[in-house]
Amino acid sequence: MLFSKICINICFVILIYTSFNFTSNFFRKDDFMPRISRNSLNSNFFHVTVQGINKEHIFYNNSYKNFYIYKMLSNLNRFNVTLISYCIMNNHAHLLLYSEEISNLSRYMKSLNTSYSIFYNHSENRVGYVFRNRFSSQPITNYFYLFNCIRYIHDNPVKAGIVDHAYNYKFSSYNDYMNFSGIMNDNILKLIALEKADYRNILMSRYDNSLSLKDLNSFILNLNIFIRIFSQINS
Repeated sequence: MLFSKICINICFVILIYTSFNFTSNFFRKDDFMPRISRNSLNSNFFHVTVQGINKEHIFYNNSYKNFYIYKMLSNLNRFNVTLISYCIMNNHAHLLLYSEEISNLSRYMKSLNTSYSIFYNHSENRVGYVFRNRFSSQPITNYFYLFNCIRYIHDNPVKAGIVDHAYNYKFSSYNDYMNFSGIMNDNILKLIALEKADYRNILMSRYDNSLSLKDLNSFILNLNIFIRIFSQINS
C-alpha cells in the first residue's frame, strides 16, 4: 500500500510538471508578442461584430459584401475612426476598430448599418430589421489579445471551411496585410506598435496555433480525475 502511494505521488508530480511545460510552451508569448516595452493598451481598440437578424445570411451575395466594405471604408474619415482589420462572412461581420472617442465609434456603426439596411431591404424587396442588434463591441486592453484578434478575424473563413487559406478569401483585410496595401499602412503599424519588418511574422500565423478548447477541456477533466484519486489514496 505504501509503495502504491509513493508511485501515485511520483506520477502526480510528473503529470503536473509535464502539463506545466506543455501549456507554457503552447502559450509562449514569444510566439505571439512583438518585443515592445508596453504590454497593456488603452481601451481605444474594439472588436466589433454584427450579425444578421435570426442569423439570416444578409451578406450572402458577393455584391452585398462589397457594398458593406465600401460603406465601411468611406465612412472612416467622417467619424474619425480607424479600421485595423475586417472580415465579412455570409451572416455576420468582424471589424477591429480604433477610435479615440467611443461616441464616434457608435455613430460610425450606426451610419454603416443604417446604410446597409436600406440597401439590403431595397435589394431583397423586404422591410424590417436587418441586423440582430445594433452591434456588439469588446474593448481590447493588451497586445496579446489585439494580435490574436487580428489573426482570429482573418482566419474566420478558414475555420468555416470556405477556403483553405485566408489569402483565398476576398472579403477580408488579410491580403491588405500580406501586400501592405488597402487599409494597411504605416499609421496602422504605429497604432499597433509593430515594425514593418516584423508585422507579417507576428500577424500572419494561423489563429489555431494555440491549444484547442477541446484539448484543454480534456486535460482539465483528466487532471481533476487524477486529483480525486490522489486525494482518496492519501486520505
